[in-house]
Amino acid sequence: MLALMRTLTLAAALCLVPAVASADRVPPPPSDCPRGSIAQTSHSGPTCEPSVCASTADCSGDTPACEEVALCVESETYTPGGHGTDGQPAQRDVARGACVDGACPGGGTCRVAQRCVAASAPAAGRAAPTREEPEAEETEAEESSEEGSGGCHVSASRSGSLLGLVLVAGLVALRRRRLPLSGTRS
Repeated sequence: MLALMRTLTLAAALCLVPAVASADRVPPPPSDCPRGSIAQTSHSGPTCEPSVCASTADCSGDTPACEEVALCVESETYTPGGHGTDGQPAQRDVARGACVDGACPGGGTCRVAQRCVAASAPAAGRAAPTREEPEAEETEAEESSEEGSGGCHVSASRSGSLLGLVLVAGLVALRRRRLPLSGTRS
């Protein structure tokens, strides 16, 4: 009987743990982003984000240099995905390709800006583009809250807590039935 009580107590304790981890998949980043953009992916899907830099110090990793690059950039409305989003549409700039003689045959507006790039190479056409200035980037904390979680999220589980409470109530009832009332011991 003591072994049963220990087993039930352990089961109740495990069921009372209120957090359950859940994971979901994020698609891989695009492999064909134009020079001067950065492949990004999130729960909102893969995209090529135009990079903007003021100097080489702003660039790192696979894109260590800051150079003037003409990109076809288009503003896109998308619905943020993943845990903690409210489903409200948002805007983001997407790099569609390199400018060709100041035009964008694949859509967007030709914008010249200092961008993080892999290595020096001749820039595509630069006729009549709009000039883009560096914008304030997201803070490291905002980026790491989504990327650093690895797609995992911890949320409360009501079913586990309910099961735990039922087991505890059963243990109490079983114990009361097995123990004699005080003062009636012989």
